[in-house]
Amino acid sequence: MLRTALGLVLALTTGLASVRGEPLYFIGTLEGAGLGTDAGSSWVLMLQYTPSATAVAAVTQATMTVNRVGGGSYTWSGLDGTKTNAVSVLANLNTLRVRLNWTGDQSSTLGTNGSSLILTVVSPTASPTQVASKQNVDQLVNTATNITGTFDFDPFAPFGESEQALVGVPQAVPEPGSLAVLAVASVLMGRRYLSSRKGKQQTS
Repeated sequence: MLRTALGLVLALTTGLASVRGEPLYFIGTLEGAGLGTDAGSSWVLMLQYTPSATAVAAVTQATMTVNRVGGGSYTWSGLDGTKTNAVSVLANLNTLRVRLNWTGDQSSTLGTNGSSLILTVVSPTASPTQVASKQNVDQLVNTATNITGTFDFDPFAPFGESEQALVGVPQAVPEPGSLAVLAVASVLMGRRYLSSRKGKQQTS
């Protein structure tokens, strides 16, 4: 577990250290009936975006790490510049959409044919305008009550499926010194989720 945590710290700090922009940070778990042994695996997403005067803000850097319950930590950080990588305020003003594409994970074995993430952040408080400004994005993220999405990558072995269902929560962007603690917490979160899931199945 410590090795996994240290790998996550290194990926997050090296992936975002040299990029300027506004940060966003989310953590969560993989969920879904079809995920099999991958359900309860934890994920961490950190990104940098450039605020915009339009509804769409470009993402300049994004690092996604999945700590698989079945074993192994996998990180995506090389964005595919030929595809859309953006943070968008949708027309209903209550929803933020994060759309990201990578060239593959750092081991060059997962997602090399395609790696894409869509995260939908829903808030009960509407942003003032359909503009992806820092103020509007922060308002939606900080008041969000529902964060869901999908993470697709092909090839996907040893994961059970190519499409992973995401459930997440926004977090304050951590100081570099706090990343080690957060990395360990993300691993433990996945394990606790899996343990509680097994307990419920045994009592039902």
